[in-house]
Amino acid sequence: MEKKEIGTMREKEFKDALQESREYLSDYICVSKDVIRAIQRHAKRYGIMPGICAWYLDWEDFCSDWCDQCGYTRTQARKLLHGGIGEFQVLPNGNGIIRYTL
Repeated sequence: MEKKEIGTMREKEFKDALQESREYLSDYICVSKDVIRAIQRHAKRYGIMPGICAWYLDWEDFCSDWCDQCGYTRTQARKLLHGGIGEFQVLPNGNGIIRYTL
């Protein structure tokens, strides 16, 4: 398989994952162009697909899952949220926090 074909396949996979994420998020928020652009930039920056597996309303909702359910402290949860692997992203304009499928 040529590099061009691999790139085209990856591009289609990226677009498909972005569309699935848009559909998933539309159950919770109004998915604006700003949100889509933020997701695209984040995914490209970290070299990940834009597939989303969780949405959190805000920091408290995030903590209810990661602290109350999983046993992390709030400090550990904050490190998880802001860690350097790109697993989580705070969406623009108060649209919540998302977790990417890695």
